[in-house]
Amino acid sequence: MICCNIQDITESKKREAILENAKQKAEESDRLKSVFLANISHEIRTPMNGILGFADLLLRDDLSLEKCQQYAKIISDCGNNLMQLLNDILDISRIEAGEVEIKKEDFCVNEIIEELYNFYEPQTRQDGKELSLQMHKSLRNDEAVIYSDKRYLRQILTNLLSNALKFTKKGETIIGYNAKQNGIEFFVKDSGESIAPELLDKIFEPFRQGEEILSRKYHGTGLGLTIAKSYTELLGGYMWVESEIGHGTTFYLTLPYSANARIQASSSALSTGTDYPWKDKTFLIVEDNHISFMLLENLLEDTGVKIFRAESAQQSMDMAESIDNLDLILMDVRLPDFTGWEAAKIIKKNYPDLPIIAQTANANASDKIKTFQAGCEAYLTKPIIKKEFYDTIKKCLEK
Repeated sequence: MICCNIQDITESKKREAILENAKQKAEESDRLKSVFLANISHEIRTPMNGILGFADLLLRDDLSLEKCQQYAKIISDCGNNLMQLLNDILDISRIEAGEVEIKKEDFCVNEIIEELYNFYEPQTRQDGKELSLQMHKSLRNDEAVIYSDKRYLRQILTNLLSNALKFTKKGETIIGYNAKQNGIEFFVKDSGESIAPELLDKIFEPFRQGEEILSRKYHGTGLGLTIAKSYTELLGGYMWVESEIGHGTTFYLTLPYSANARIQASSSALSTGTDYPWKDKTFLIVEDNHISFMLLENLLEDTGVKIFRAESAQQSMDMAESIDNLDLILMDVRLPDFTGWEAAKIIKKNYPDLPIIAQTANANASDKIKTFQAGCEAYLTKPIIKKEFYDTIKKCLEK
């Protein structure tokens, strides 16, 4: 009887310990989310203040060209910061909902390393930083080919490199990789602020920035590392961090690699409209927002394509019938009368061979399903990426 009571007491204490541990984790999670939500207002309002404030200043008649360019760059930088914030929130939502779609292809990792280096290196000379950015590539272009998702690898390395530069005021930051026996080991090394040993196991948890006080010292949602680690694991890899007080931090990730994979290194030159000669083509842009229409119109300007515009779903259906030799429709899905998907379905019934590319600001799986159910050949997510825009149109025209 005594043994039974001791066993019961032991089991009871175990349950209490489990419950207490769960309670502490829940309280910690709630605290971190509160820190995150408290920062969100600041993170949104700060770039919006720059966008609205300097946009208003641009309306002045007495501005010099130099001032106009300066204000335009500030607006662009603030817009990019705001978009990164929204992307982080959307990315973590898609990851938690299991809606991330991996699209693997053969590509050269040297191109991504060079692309990130060329983009970030000029930033190391801004804001009084005494910082150098280096890149390390251990394979030739024809050797450095992996089969993975290029978009997500780029985003992973972008998150790690932008973090490294944010926390490093002087010294050196290196982005690169080494070929290992069973994979490629990427790394981003910096000489900036180190991560305390007790926080190394927590650094990849949502809403962290090494320690919560950094949320007030540095901009950001604290989601970047969580997103990077999640994408790494979805690509079949593993991520970890090493940090030593006074000697900076290094983030590592490994991805599968086969030395037998080979491709010709593609040109890293930026795409322009002149690379896509479509002067004999006619496009219909269905877009009710004038700014969005102007962007597409300017992207297509150098291609020579003839452009018509519809501002509603009904107008797009009418113009699809009235325009002679129409080659392609760029269809916004959110329109004032009814959706672009509904319009696409009707147009496809009468013109099944007419390519339609849907455009959406909602980058989720359900939008993709609706797009293909409507009969569209492809879809583009806003904000528009130039090369993806041109290449998507090219593929649709070649079908």
